[in-house]
This record gives sequence, structure tokens and C-alpha cells, in this order.
Amino acid sequence: MRDEGIFAMAGLKSYRESADGSEHVMCAIITTTPNELMENIHNRMSVILSTEDVEYGSILRYDHKS
Repeated sequence: MRDEGIFAMAGLKSYRESADGSEHVMCAIITTTPNELMENIHNRMSVILSTEDVEYGSILRYDHKS
């Protein structure tokens, strides 16, 4: 980020229960084609969410199964 401020990346979180009853948390970061800041470094980059679209209080706390 140019301003080095706080930002959020798009992602998915899922919970699965295994046959033995233990729970597994799975996460994935959503990527896209790079912008001009990243294109010389890598051919993919994380999807950065607009600060207007994110409720930081809800994503910065651990909220099991939300």
C-alpha cells in the first residue's frame, strides 16, 4: 500500500469436522491480476478491500464460526 495504512484482503474461511469429531479451520486469500505497484514483482496479488466496505471491528476479533 502506498500510504502504508491498515488494509483488508478478501478471503474465505470455512470449518469442517473430521470423522473423529475434530474441527479444522480452512482459509484462502482471494487473488487477482496485479496492479501497477505489484506487476513487476508477481503475476498475482491479493484482492484489497476498500476501507468503506470493511467493518474492521468485526474482522479483527476472533469470532468462532462467524
